[in-house]
Amino acid sequence: MMDSPYFRFIYALKAPETKRQYPKRLEVFLDYLKLRGTTIEEKANQFYEFINQDPKTFQNTLLNYIIFHNDRAKKGQISQSTIPNYYKPIKLFCDMNDIIINWRLVTRGIPKGRHASEDRVPTRDEIKKLLEYPDRRINPFIFFRSMVLDTCLLRSK
Repeated sequence: MMDSPYFRFIYALKAPETKRQYPKRLEVFLDYLKLRGTTIEEKANQFYEFINQDPKTFQNTLLNYIIFHNDRAKKGQISQSTIPNYYKPIKLFCDMNDIIINWRLVTRGIPKGRHASEDRVPTRDEIKKLLEYPDRRINPFIFFRSMVLDTCLLRSK
């Protein structure tokens, strides 16, 4: 069983969310390659053979796949920060099956995306409005946060 490329891939998955997402995202790529098979394991075996037969063609196909997702991000279909989630399962599959690919070349075209939200310091009016909220549990937090922010602002002047 350990000689199956797909089993090696599954073996590396630890977290429950990763176990749920990675096989799906790998199958999206396998379908992009138009591999035949009724199960993901059959497609993964064909994928493994394809990579071993012609690693350069695979690398070019992978670049086209990343470009495809970059175009989807430009159209607003997916977020730029989602694109790495499409290549990570492929990389894990290759790593677990001793397939050497120049990942630096592949990931070079992936946009960084935004990893932070568009937070800002609340205005005094917004803080006052939150303090009027009847839940007593939230008031100390808001009061503390506003004091910290005021202190930071005073120090920066």
